[in-house]
Amino acid sequence: MFKTASTRLALLCVYIILSFLFCFAPSELSAAWRYKETKPDHCATNKEHTGQETKRIESEPQFDAEEVEEDLAVLASGLKRLHPSLDLYMSEKDAFEILDQAVSGAKTELTETELLAHVSRVLAKFKCLHLSARPSVKSTRRAMANHTLLPFGVAIAEGRIVVVRDLTENSVVSAGTEILAINNRSSREIIAFMSDRQAVDGFSASLISERIEPLFLWNYRWSYGPSKKFKLLIRKHGREKTIVVKGINYETRQSRRKKRYPSFSPPSKQKSVVLNILEDKIARLKISRFYEPGRDGDWFKTRFAETFKTIQTAGIRDLIIDVRDNPGGLDESPADLFAHLAEKPFPTYQRLSRVATNVPETGEFKLALEDFSEYAKVPAHKLEGLGNPGGLGALLDHYISSHPLVGATWQPAKKRYRGRVWVLINGRSGSSGAEFPAYVKRHRRGTLIGTETCGGYGICTAGILPEIILPNSRIHVRIPLIRYKMMDIPANEVGRGVRPDIEIRPRVKEILSGKDGVMERTMKLIHDARQKK
Repeated sequence: MFKTASTRLALLCVYIILSFLFCFAPSELSAAWRYKETKPDHCATNKEHTGQETKRIESEPQFDAEEVEEDLAVLASGLKRLHPSLDLYMSEKDAFEILDQAVSGAKTELTETELLAHVSRVLAKFKCLHLSARPSVKSTRRAMANHTLLPFGVAIAEGRIVVVRDLTENSVVSAGTEILAINNRSSREIIAFMSDRQAVDGFSASLISERIEPLFLWNYRWSYGPSKKFKLLIRKHGREKTIVVKGINYETRQSRRKKRYPSFSPPSKQKSVVLNILEDKIARLKISRFYEPGRDGDWFKTRFAETFKTIQTAGIRDLIIDVRDNPGGLDESPADLFAHLAEKPFPTYQRLSRVATNVPETGEFKLALEDFSEYAKVPAHKLEGLGNPGGLGALLDHYISSHPLVGATWQPAKKRYRGRVWVLINGRSGSSGAEFPAYVKRHRRGTLIGTETCGGYGICTAGILPEIILPNSRIHVRIPLIRYKMMDIPANEVGRGVRPDIEIRPRVKEILSGKDGVMERTMKLIHDARQKK
């Protein structure tokens, strides 16, 4: 959950949509709290093996055992000092032991790709959706510039990797081609390896493949390193064969995608709120995200009011609210949306808490000023005391005490919607994108359809999201500082995402035909429900 439009745009684009583009909010406090100067880059010769030839390709930073241990020590120290929920799903002793073992086990040199994978696996153990790592700026720029990216877009469903956008030079892996192996690694092995690095809130059984899919080329690049060519074992029309395709750079990928698939629109380019009036007094309200660049919570509140006025005027009997792929945004917007469905006043957040008191003494610490300016109303000049003893804790306390949802009760809209509600969710519904279905589930105001959300039901750690930069590798680690306790939930739901009432998983056949299978099956459920009356 993010607080202001500019910060949300920067961070969500970086971490969720294009998480490997280097960008920060324009007004940023970049405190150079480093305990040592950054060491010069050490580049290892990375080689690719396609089964036909072995070639030298782009050099990749490599770090000796001492440097690796040093970076992991900074990571461990930062997490212990800053993250308020290391003990949420385990004891503090066990959590600290995981971090200490990560440091003491650093006995070998690693490339940046290997270190990033190791850091990501360590972070995933704490079951926090907002806790994540990304590559160094130099390596990100290098990866974008060099021709080392997979030349196709994929869908992952039913345990299979299937091409949906062919971006190869000569269009040799057309849509519908199943990828059985890449560079002698089976698709099952690739999915399992990537899944091991993906964090979700708690023990959510959300489809990890849904998390991997949108950034598959980047997930692959930062799982296995750069490769100029890719040996593919593919299956098309029941026949298997092996081919070799050239890697592409980011610019080429974007250019080919726009030319070959002009109608494709990534989530970052879609409107945040879209209403479609369908057949037979049915409507679909698509909420792509709860943030809009340059807009605040009042904009969403007004947009929801206008939308539901249209819904009422159209006499809609069944409303489908689609929050699939919604990564979150403003805290109050899910409550403002649910107010148009609520039958009575409902509580919002029970409490927020923190453990961070001081800025870490090791590594480099970055914190966007906008995180405090909207809710907490802290003048930017007062943030200069952030590095003073207790400075970070004081600011977080001010933020928590000023948050409008803490201990609040939201009122239903005066003219609330009284028809049936169907909410579509999936494994990419996270942060406040999981909050709205949580309200619906908690107050039994609709039927949830799809797959379990990656965002937690009732509790998560988010809010203020600074980064620490590891001194040698320059890997950026995002650490959320606020624990959110949103609502009381049944004991069997603790530590889970929001689970659907009716589970419907994507099917490969539907994806390849260009159909939204979940939406189609939801329409059938609506018609079946009407016939029973």
